[in-house]
Amino acid sequence: MSASTGYSVEERQRLIKEYIEEVKRVHVNDLVELFHVSASTMRNDLTTLERNGLIKRTHGWAIALSVARVGKESFVSMRMK
Repeated sequence: MSASTGYSVEERQRLIKEYIEEVKRVHVNDLVELFHVSASTMRNDLTTLERNGLIKRTHGWAIALSVARVGKESFVSMRMK
């Protein structure tokens, strides 16, 4: 269990993933405040989620895969024209 949040690492990461899926795009600082963890802890959680193929990260942001895929498909279709 994490002392600051009362959640295990796995539970916190599951909640982070669910939140990102709900809002589609969120700044890392907002997640830090929402989950009451350090920026370093949040970056580690987001890195784990991205490595597991559950979210996409960009500089300072976490993005739901559904949004990231649409963005990539739009970019590819624009390049093919």
